Amino acid sequence: MGAGASADQRSIDGERRLHAGGVHVGGRRRHPELHGQRRQISEATSVFPSTCVAGTRFDLTATFETVVTANSRYDVGFWFNTEGGDSARGSGGLDECSISALTPALSPSTNLDGDACGDLNAGTYALTFTIEDVLCEAAEGTNELRLPNCTSWHNKAGTVCSPNTSVFEFFPDTKSKCVCDDTFTVPVEVVSLGVVKTTTTPTLVEPGGTATYEVRIENTSDVNVEIVSIIDAPFGDVGAGNPPGVSANTCPSLIGVVLEPDDPPAICTFSAQIENGAPGVQFEDVVTACVAPEGGGEAICDSDTAVVLITDAAVPPTLTKTAVSTQNCQIQVDAVYTVSVRNNSTLDSMQLQALVDDQFGNIATPGTLGPRVVSTTCSVPQTIAANATYNCSFTGRITSNQCDFTHIDRVTGTVRDDDGVISSPFDTAEVTVVTTP
Repeated sequence: MGAGASADQRSIDGERRLHAGGVHVGGRRRHPELHGQRRQISEATSVFPSTCVAGTRFDLTATFETVVTANSRYDVGFWFNTEGGDSARGSGGLDECSISALTPALSPSTNLDGDACGDLNAGTYALTFTIEDVLCEAAEGTNELRLPNCTSWHNKAGTVCSPNTSVFEFFPDTKSKCVCDDTFTVPVEVVSLGVVKTTTTPTLVEPGGTATYEVRIENTSDVNVEIVSIIDAPFGDVGAGNPPGVSANTCPSLIGVVLEPDDPPAICTFSAQIENGAPGVQFEDVVTACVAPEGGGEAICDSDTAVVLITDAAVPPTLTKTAVSTQNCQIQVDAVYTVSVRNNSTLDSMQLQALVDDQFGNIATPGTLGPRVVSTTCSVPQTIAANATYNCSFTGRITSNQCDFTHIDRVTGTVRDDDGVISSPFDTAEVTVVTTP
């Protein structure tokens, strides 16, 4: 087995990067249309880092065991699809294309054709490359890093590679060959985490109150992880203790807990004070839990949101009506009534918008009064403060062809609270008319 190639980085025009020997030429460009059937890179060993966080990007250093089955492979290039995916050739013009190449003067590469790019004869080699900005994505059905790749070379020494700082020097042409591996994996553990947050208090009556939350942290990876932090927005670091407004908090007990694969979720709860919420407001609360691979490594974090809906503290008003007096028995009787509209809410003010009697009609100015309303002190609109009462009176004319009778009527109010809720409180009054001796 040949010696491992070293890594060397330099900037090319501020866009392309070259690693030669490992030489790495990188840039956002489409992968070449490579074709072939044999695998050139058989496996990856000595990887760093050993874990990565699903969905993030990182720089991978690995030694690749490479098998060359024939002599005189000129200008060898190793292409890596750093976007993952299911094809070494990429899926479009925006794929991130990375190429690592060999330095002619650096073992195990040779310089068979005297140009600027490294060549290989038949044999098995260990080549070390650092590949930048790799997407941490697991191959399907595994927890290992997916890294599709192709190996390209020129078949004839006459294809001159100069300089070796351009990806186009390694691009296959009509004199080129290549092989690709769409299912290649690297032994880097792809670690993920599941966080679920719920609330046992889905609604609170305005203006708010105490909500209780549950946090569930699940290890969905194949490695042991240790819980390192639990932070809530907007309440703060609930893993460290009780931030302002937080109580009954059990989350600090989870810090340092190690979760093995397939362990049941770690669960904690806390209560928090929600204040000054208006009806209809959805109070969103986000918790972020972070774990680290046991024994050290980059922290892995996941978040979830719970929502508490603030509802209206609607308290229906009440209306009372009392007959105060009548004149002596006549065919025409004028009865005096008092009307009281009570706001029973301790939070909201209310607006009285109308007062209508089912016998006398409208009893409030400035509108047109009912034809049998003799006089009134009632007027609308009226703003009734929380826990307050509006009082007024009116005189209604009762006519009858009997001298002894009972007259019953009902007053209904139209009331709107400051959250737009409409209600219609009502009450009845009874007047008994008897002949005066």
